[in-house]
Amino acid sequence: MLNDLGITLEKVPDTFAEVSIERLPEWDADVLFVLVWSDDQGELLGSPLLLQLNAARQGQVHAVPLFAWGSMSILALTDVLNDLETYLLDQEIDTSWKSAE
Repeated sequence: MLNDLGITLEKVPDTFAEVSIERLPEWDADVLFVLVWSDDQGELLGSPLLLQLNAARQGQVHAVPLFAWGSMSILALTDVLNDLETYLLDQEIDTSWKSAE
């Protein structure tokens, strides 16, 4: 689905355990979607490690519900598409930081 929308993933984890707060710098991207269990994600989203990421500096870190984004249900796909529309449609994403690496 993401490929059909023109969204490319440069790196995809094999497991959820592969991504941890300590390894966030390995996952920096133009946009970062953080799957959360509830509305109480302040500790993660306020983490100094996360705030150092280029996506965070550009205001492109978005908390999204795990129940939808982690589901294989066709009904959850609507929620994911709605989130993608909300966070990405008609937005210019600054990717200039990539050329500085």
